[in-house]
Parts: sequence; structure tokens; C-alpha cells
Amino acid sequence: MLRENNIPACLLILNLFLVISATNHWLLTKEGKIQAQVDSPYFLRRPDDLIAFLNQSKYQQLVDSLYAELLHIKTDLRMKINNVDQNTVDFMYQTKCIVQYFLQESDLLNSVTTRSYLSRLYKPDVDSLTFVEGGVPKCGDFLPLPFSLMCFEHLEGMYNRKNMSMSVEQTLLLLGLELSNPHLGNMLVTKLRRDPYAWRYHTLASLYWRSKGNAQEAMECARRGVYLAPRQFKDIALLSMGTILQRSRKHADAVVVLAAAVDHAPSAENHMALANALVLVSEFNRSLGHY
Repeated sequence: MLRENNIPACLLILNLFLVISATNHWLLTKEGKIQAQVDSPYFLRRPDDLIAFLNQSKYQQLVDSLYAELLHIKTDLRMKINNVDQNTVDFMYQTKCIVQYFLQESDLLNSVTTRSYLSRLYKPDVDSLTFVEGGVPKCGDFLPLPFSLMCFEHLEGMYNRKNMSMSVEQTLLLLGLELSNPHLGNMLVTKLRRDPYAWRYHTLASLYWRSKGNAQEAMECARRGVYLAPRQFKDIALLSMGTILQRSRKHADAVVVLAAAVDHAPSAENHMALANALVLVSEFNRSLGHY
């Protein structure tokens, strides 16, 4: 009878012993004791791994360090975003400056060739061209030119030059170079027939085709001009080739060719053309050095 009355009390005492706190991490203290860490963020996938067990404190320190570093990066990013927002607001209030100095892409595509620059292209027999019936100066008809690295034919724009197109280059007609002369094409044909290896005539023919807006024929003449021109005059043909690439929207290739023109002759026209090409490929810091 007494034993039956003690059963509930025994069950209550046993239930108190069964109430325990779950833990999944143990930490080795400085005193050398193993102490349970309740609600630890770590979980030992292999509780029997002694090395991992002993290095738990190091892992925790590493995680804390990484967390602090991430907080620092987050704070730094937030400060930069705030600065960008402020600069954007300031820029919006400078509308007058934007209107006065805004440049369209077409402004950068305009020819930088000047009459004084092209004076090196002319010689007495060029200035005294005479009219002879002969068609238009298609340079490929007078001098076949195979593949040549001298003409930068490893560039994509040069390799696919048959697909190039450009608008009429009106600025060339304002230089007083006889490009508006309706008989210039016939005159160049006469000279090219007489001397198909003359770089001057091929380069002048490239200007002729640029003034007509024919990128393919202009490039063929520019290729021969680059191939035949001596070093002291090669920049003239390179400038024409680079301008054709630039006006055909082959901006990256134009940068390569115009940089070669600057290397041959660091004149103001070559630097200006290269600077414009660099702006079109968003190389603003490099373009400032050439402006």
C-alpha cells in the first residue's frame, strides 16, 4: 500500500533527472576543462574528429574576424553610395554646363585632317593634275595587294572590311583640296595608271572615296597607301585608315591604327584623332594625355 503511494513521487523525481539541455558544441577552456556551450552556432558533423573538436575556438575567432571585416566593407560601400548620390545631385544642377559642353558622337567622328597636314601629301605633279577620261580611282584595279600585316589586316575590322560603311565626310570638302572637283576621279585614274606604286595617289584616292562616303573603296586605297608609303610619310596614310575605321564604328581597331600614326609622327592632328578614338572606347584618362 505504501509502495503504491510512492510511485507518483518516484516518477516525478525521475522526470527531473531526464530534463537536460541539448548542446552540439564543446569548448576547451584555459583551465583545461571541457565545457559545454549551449545553443552553439557550430555543429560538429564528425563528433569523433578530435582535431576539429580542439580547433573550434580558432574557427570561432576566424568567423568573428570575417564578420567584422564584412561589416567594415558594408560601411565603406554605404559611404561611397552616399557620395555617388551627392555627386549625382550636384551634376543635375549643372545643366548649363552640360548644354555648353555636351559632345555628340558625330562630333568625335569628324575629320581632324587639316590643309597644312596634307601639304606633305602634295607635290607639283599632283597639284597640276590634268583631266583625262578614265573613270573612278578603284585602287584594287591598279595594284593587287595580298594579305599583309603591315596593313593591320589582323584586326577584325580590316578582316571584314567588305562589310564596312560610312557616311559622307563633308569636312574634307571644306579643306580646298580639289576633292569637290568633279574631274578629280578621272585625274587620279590617269596618275595611278602611270605610276601604280605611288603612295601619294593611293592616299589621295582614299580621301576621294571618304568624301563620297564609300568606306570599302576608301579602305582599299588606304591599305595601299600604308603599304607603299615611306616611314616619314606613313602617318598620313595611317591617319586616313584609322579615320575610315572610326567612321565605320570600328572604334577599337581605329585606336590601334591611330596609335601607330602617333608613333610615326606625333603631330597635333594624329594626337587629336587618337584622343577622339579613345573617348569613343571610354578610355578617358588616356585620351586626356593626347588632347
